[in-house]
Amino acid sequence: MRGCKGEHQKEILEIKKQGYIRLKINGEIYSIDELPQLDKNKKHDIFAVIDRIPVTADLVCPVALKRH
Repeated sequence: MRGCKGEHQKEILEIKKQGYIRLKINGEIYSIDELPQLDKNKKHDIFAVIDRIPVTADLVCPVALKRH
């Protein structure tokens, strides 16, 4: 969300249900369990942070497994 007024509690809860653990709010990164109180009268930029992707067998590229 970019430039939206509000506390965004419903949206943050939905992001948490999807498994995200970090959010970038107004340029600062926070743990989703330790977020600052958002002023409902100010605009906020909120983004889910993806900083870790688990690698599973179905994500491995077959070319990477070949030996030259």
